Parts: sequence; C-alpha cells; structure tokens
Amino acid sequence: MVSDAPLYVLLDVFISAADGVVKLIKC
Repeated sequence: MVSDAPLYVLLDVFISAADGVVKLIKC
C-alpha cells in the first residue's frame, strides 16, 4: 500500500506496549 504503512504499524505496537505498561504500573 502506502510507504507510511509500517509507521502506523509501529505506532500501533508502541501504543499497545505503552498501554500494557500503564496497566502493570496501575496494578
């Protein structure tokens, strides 16, 4: 598709990882 696709995938992975870290810290 577009050359920006990998960037969005990395962003999605980063956001998912950050969300997991936040949940771990809150627990």
